[in-house]
Amino acid sequence: MKSIVIMGAGGFARELLWLIESLGDWNILGFVRSEPNGVREQLHGYPNYPTVQDFLTNQTSKEPLYYAFGAGSPKVKKSMDEEARDAGLTIAPPLVFPTVHIHRSITLSNGVVICAGTTLTVDINVGYGTMLNLHCTVGHDTVIGDFCTFSPGVHLSGNVRVEDYVECGTNSSVIPNVTLGEGCVIGAGAAVVKSIPAGKLAVGIPAKVRE
Repeated sequence: MKSIVIMGAGGFARELLWLIESLGDWNILGFVRSEPNGVREQLHGYPNYPTVQDFLTNQTSKEPLYYAFGAGSPKVKKSMDEEARDAGLTIAPPLVFPTVHIHRSITLSNGVVICAGTTLTVDINVGYGTMLNLHCTVGHDTVIGDFCTFSPGVHLSGNVRVEDYVECGTNSSVIPNVTLGEGCVIGAGAAVVKSIPAGKLAVGIPAKVRE
């Protein structure tokens, strides 16, 4: 059984714990909150370590130690990734809730998290460190970049291109054949009907770039 630690200790980290427990094939070693002054030493019965180094001093196994991103912010996930890699940890393979069905034509990179109720159809690529939260849908031939985050209820139609570090808010939707540029943010409930430039915030129905 492989051993894993969850980077982060906030709300999504605890939801990720539920997902990993549901898989039943991981030895969960606890959380790393990546800050020196935390208030809780345990979460749901698991240790909550202040830093990666503090976590490592409490481990004796010679087997690889895996980590997963227990955070939503793309920038925070990137920072966690650098911290964990520098400490010699290994990124976890895709973590997919047991009731989610993945077609053989779908490619999931390491570090991907797919939560309960989400549906991906066919010929989809999902990049490193990307998270699809509860009840998202992704249509055919969509390509999603690295370190993206999709809040609950996001709907991507077919042939959508999502570049790295994109964040989509709860219940937002994207029509076919548009591109979400690198680092853009789609507001909750927005309906994206045309491509959004890199680094921009788009909100509303239809979604408009807020300058």
